[in-house]
Amino acid sequence: MTSFVAEVLASAGSLGKEDLRERLDKLTKRVDKIKNDVYDSLHCQYTTFKTNLNKTLLLYTKATNLSHEIDALNERIQNEILGNIRGSTTELQDLQTQLQKCYAVVNVLKTLYMIHKSLESLRDAIGAKDIDAAVNKINFTQTEISKLMSGGTCELKILNSLKVELLAQKAALLCALNDVWQDSIKWHLKSREISSRAEFLTVKLDLVKHVDKKQNFHHTIQALHNVDELSLKIAFLNKNVYNVLLKPLVQYHDVRACIVDISEDMQQLQFVEPATQKKGKKKSQQASTTPPSSLFHNVHTVLHFLHQHLYSIELSHSGSVKSLMQLLGEDISDELCDNIIRYSLMKSIPATVKELQDYVKVNKQIVEFEKSLHSMGFLSQDKQPFLSYTENIEVHFSEKKCRMLLGNARELMKSPLHNTVKLRNTPTETEESESDVQPEDQNHLSEATFKFPDCSVSKATSDVVQLAHDTLEEACSSNEQCGCQLFYTVREIFDMFLAVVPIYHKDSLENLPQISAIFHNDCMYIAHVLMTLGFEYKNRLPQSIQAQGSTFVDMIPAIRQRGCDHFQKQMSKQKIMFQDQLSQMQSFANIPEHYLDTEKTVKQVLHQLGRLGTVWHDVLPPTIFKKALGSLLSDVIIYIVSGIVSLVDISTVCATQLHSLLAVLDTTSPTIFQATDDEHLIQLTAEMQIFVPNWLKLKELMLVLIAGLQEIVDRWTEGVGPLTMAFSSGEVKNMIRALFQNTERRAQALSKIRPAPSDGP
Repeated sequence: MTSFVAEVLASAGSLGKEDLRERLDKLTKRVDKIKNDVYDSLHCQYTTFKTNLNKTLLLYTKATNLSHEIDALNERIQNEILGNIRGSTTELQDLQTQLQKCYAVVNVLKTLYMIHKSLESLRDAIGAKDIDAAVNKINFTQTEISKLMSGGTCELKILNSLKVELLAQKAALLCALNDVWQDSIKWHLKSREISSRAEFLTVKLDLVKHVDKKQNFHHTIQALHNVDELSLKIAFLNKNVYNVLLKPLVQYHDVRACIVDISEDMQQLQFVEPATQKKGKKKSQQASTTPPSSLFHNVHTVLHFLHQHLYSIELSHSGSVKSLMQLLGEDISDELCDNIIRYSLMKSIPATVKELQDYVKVNKQIVEFEKSLHSMGFLSQDKQPFLSYTENIEVHFSEKKCRMLLGNARELMKSPLHNTVKLRNTPTETEESESDVQPEDQNHLSEATFKFPDCSVSKATSDVVQLAHDTLEEACSSNEQCGCQLFYTVREIFDMFLAVVPIYHKDSLENLPQISAIFHNDCMYIAHVLMTLGFEYKNRLPQSIQAQGSTFVDMIPAIRQRGCDHFQKQMSKQKIMFQDQLSQMQSFANIPEHYLDTEKTVKQVLHQLGRLGTVWHDVLPPTIFKKALGSLLSDVIIYIVSGIVSLVDISTVCATQLHSLLAVLDTTSPTIFQATDDEHLIQLTAEMQIFVPNWLKLKELMLVLIAGLQEIVDRWTEGVGPLTMAFSSGEVKNMIRALFQNTERRAQALSKIRPAPSDGP
């Protein structure tokens, strides 16, 4: 059969425009017919699923022949016809445009046929498990369909059918690839999140080791990468590797990682208890004392196992070639290294200078471990997290030492305060003899000038002070930086004392007089130590500390004030309690009727004071003890004395009973100061006026209640007698009016009670 183009170009001369248009119209009709036939054929196969292989091949042959005819016609038009008919430019351009459209349609038809053949080849490759060929066909088909979609020269319905077919074939390939993946990587997990050591010990990971199967697995990974389906799987796998394997391994780093051959094709990663675990030793304690080398070995075992069987595969990633191990490192290396430093290296930092000198061996292990991570590609060459950490080992040593000191100090401060130790500063016979021979006018300080008085302090505070001394001793023998940190740590210890003890022991300080007294002594003792603490070590501390001033005296006022404040609060609480007890007494005007109840109340108050004296006697320094108890007793006395002095009428019977009541105070009060024997009691009785401010009021009131008018006038003695030291002239006159009837003698006595010089005008 003579070709259509041969008929069009039969004449050797120029073609007429009418003949050319006629031929081109015929060609266009044939193109449209073949296009419809191709669309119908593809529609039947990929939409209605009716396959007709012979018809498809025939259509492809027709389309190919038609393409050749269009090419010949186009070439003839370009080479021969255009030169003879330049005058008909517009019409020829239309004809040429029509010819190009026909040419484009034929190209689309040829592309559709190639897509069709590619899909058939893809199906065959999947059936034959030819993964590489299948991936190439998927990528080719995807590219061609995308070109047709972007060109807009093909019906969308046909393209959608082809896309659906491509997705179906791709899904079949992914299913096959996923089967290989599942057969090559097997997890044995109870949970995706490891919450206990026992659960971690049940974790196992199987990886394929057989050469042929491993090669097939590697091809599978490459295929998944080529079809853009690997990233999600690797991301999920990397997450499991960190959360299920590496993170728990760091936390329970005494657990041992081991590799076991479970079959000819598979190797298994397991975690077992260490063989050297000691009986009776807690696992948590053993984990905290496990050296870093054990953790390094375990982490290297896990990463090497992954690298050997899986993570050594290299893939093109973001314009460069990277191994899966490099991608794993980019995902988890920062967090893993931070955990290794936190759970192992920080705990392995030495606690003493001698251990610091022996840390060289650990440094070598760290260098080797980091090199192995670099060689596997887990860490990039510019990352050296462990070396950077160990380069500052002295800084970390100082920081750890300071943290330990502060932690130890805090635990001491949380100890019960009622556990006390005695502080005794009794001078020796030599010291006493030397002090006796010193001339009185010689300018010198007593041996006891900087001695703390005998008292009790809490054992915790004594230990804290000793800890401060030991720390300063170590600071003197350390390098500049470490010494400075240790010095300032001592200051932080005493700052912590003010912050921790009052809060942690708040209830005891508020409710127990003994504890408030012990805390008062603790504060005074620390202040006493701080007065000279810096000077003891001044010449041996680092130069920078010496230049700035190695003193703690600036901390003394705050510590003293805190101790005084808490003791004063306890004193105020005791005073309020005694006043509440005394307020229950009836008026002294009716004492004949309620004498027994009033006496009982006074004795109860004295008994309570005696108990308080028992609690404080062995705690407070003797002088502070007497002043504190004397202040409380003085308040009790002034409460009773004020009540009696304010009476306007005191009968003889009432005066006698009031005197008896005051006699109870007079005889019992010295005993509350815990006299050890009769001689000591006599001494305390003589000292009552010194430590009890209102003691003289008690004694003078007792005399007034049983004295006559003349005796009272004699004790006043024109405002200079002993009575003037206890009462004002107004108070004395009021008592005279209350005790004696209104007679001329009383009037004369009242006239002699003139204001004392101390009373003012």
